[in-house]
Order: sequence, then C-alpha cells, then structure tokens
Amino acid sequence: MAKLNKKSLPQQVADALEQDIIKGVWKGTLPGYRVLLARYEVSKVTCVRAISLLERKGVVGKAEPRKKRAILVTPEVSQSKTDLGTLLIIVDISEAYIVESQDNIRIASHVWRERGGHVVVKEVDLTRNRAPNDLMKRWASENPVSAVFMIMPPREWVLAAYETGIPIFRIGGWLGEGDVKGTILAYLATDVWGDTLAYLRSMGHERILVPWKFSNKFVWQGVLDAYRASHSDCLSPQEIEALVPLVDHRNAEDWHQCWSGLLTRTQPTAVAITKPLEAISLMMFCAKAGIKVPDHLSILLVNPSDLSLWISPRLTSMEEERNFSSGAFAKWVDGGLLEKGLISVPKILVEGESVKNLSS
Repeated sequence: MAKLNKKSLPQQVADALEQDIIKGVWKGTLPGYRVLLARYEVSKVTCVRAISLLERKGVVGKAEPRKKRAILVTPEVSQSKTDLGTLLIIVDISEAYIVESQDNIRIASHVWRERGGHVVVKEVDLTRNRAPNDLMKRWASENPVSAVFMIMPPREWVLAAYETGIPIFRIGGWLGEGDVKGTILAYLATDVWGDTLAYLRSMGHERILVPWKFSNKFVWQGVLDAYRASHSDCLSPQEIEALVPLVDHRNAEDWHQCWSGLLTRTQPTAVAITKPLEAISLMMFCAKAGIKVPDHLSILLVNPSDLSLWISPRLTSMEEERNFSSGAFAKWVDGGLLEKGLISVPKILVEGESVKNLSS
C-alpha cells in the first residue's frame, strides 16, 4: 500500500479501502476484520478507525450487531463520469459527533455519490475560526466544488459561502436578515418553541428551564420571543431571560457540572433541551441528586436521535417528520441545485414518560 506521509495511517487505510470499493473489490458488505487485516497489513485498531472515517463520509453504513457493514456506494456509480462534481460538506466540530448530524452527513453523502459525485467533508470550529473566507476559497480551489452542504453555520460562514457563488444547502444556522439566500432547512424557533412551551404550559408547567448553547446564539432570541409570548402573563421579563441562560458547554461532563447551579438558581418544574447528550447528562445528575423524573422534574427533548432511545424513562420529544431532510436534499440535487430559500421543517409531539401533568 502506498504511503502518504501527510496522512494518518487510518486515513491511508480508509483511502485504500474506498478505492477498492470503487473498483468493485468489495461489494454489498465489507468482509470481516480477518480479511481486511490481511489485505491492508494493519492492526485491528487502525482498521476500525479507518472504517469509522468511511462511515462518516457515507461510504459504508452504521455498525449493527452480528451484521457486516453495508457498502453504500456501488462501483458503477463511483466509476461513472458525470458533471455533478464535488459536494463540500462543512460541519462544526461540536456537531460532527452528534448522531443526528452524522446521519445528515451520511444521507447527503449517499445521495450525492449515488448520482455519481464526489464528497469532501471538512470538520472545523465554526464559532472560533476567524478566517472563513480564506478557508472557503482554498477548499473550493482544491476540488471542483459544485455544491456546499453546511450544518448549523454561524453568520460569518454563511456569508463566506455565499461569496463563492456556489449553490448552498444548509441545515439550520444563521437565517440572515431579510431574504434568505441559498436553500436552508430550519425549524423556526418561534414556532417550534412556541409549540413546546405551550404544551408544557398545558401540562401545568410555568417555570421551564431552556439552557441554550452560546454557539447557537442566533436562535436564542427566537426562543426568548416564544417564551415571552406564552408566559408573559405569569413570569416577568427578567424571570424569562433567567430561564433561557446562554451556556458555553461542548461536552457532557461540562453540562453535568452546570446542572446544580442552573436548577438551584431557576427552580424549574420542567427542562426543555435540544441534544440527547444534554438529556443524558441531566438524567445522570438527577439520579445522583435524588431528583426523580418526572415526579420531581419533567424533561422534554427537542431534536431527538437514535441515542434518545437508550434514555429511561422514555423522553417526551418534539421530532422532525421522518425522512423529511433526506427527501428535501434529494429533491434539491435532482432539481438542479436551484435556490429554494427557507424550507420549514415540521415538528411533531411524541409523548413519552418524562413529563408530569401538574394540572391533574
């Protein structure tokens, strides 16, 4: 196997494995580790990491118990010559390991490759990187980029992407001021959070804690507006703002350490959060603190994922309509990458066991 000094060994193996898939050496599913280790002459740890890289790119499917990895790219499609070019996927490092974001990357990659295109994934700290224009220009020049796919980009990155003149499809992020350029899938904060808060209010909850990530500050105002519309008759503006605090935590451990202070200061009867890892962190804190869910504290999750299925009691959630994002992206690609503006993502309430009815 040729050595590429500037790439890690797992990346070299991933490249070689992907080329073998393109050539048709492996079809349908990957062989077992014994076969792969013999062919690429590496350790199992390196091979596992290489396959994880291909999973993130959408070349192979998720690992399933007692099943071989499915290959999502067919040799005929991979070898076909089309004018589709390269799809540049840009994702924030804080989103890259979230199951929902991984699914979006996998789906977009599969849709693009299925139609004969090539995919490049770039993980970067979108919030703290201060030179998006330079990076966008460099990435666009390195590959014949035909389209850009972005997940939760902040304002500076959206504007930098627009300047390239390349068609953009993005999920969430900065909505802009006035007309929305490109194509963006987003749930409108005032609508979704209005429905979420109205539901919890109907269940007798007035003090609802909604901790908000600082990196998503552009949506924070919409959440505040929804809160004011639903609770201004029972809470003061100062109380509402205190119940929607901005926090700058990027992992479960940081979240776990902050729950005590947040719950003590705000005294909520319910917490509405947006990520499964935050929910797991809160559930762990409650278990250690002797707080019973939902008897002592109700929890509602917006934007659940497969990871949510492991949480007990089963969480009440606001969920995206099934297959909506994948269908919208496929239609955008098949429709010629034309600008569609804002596409509102519908959310539906799925009742679980984590919200107590205080009204009864």
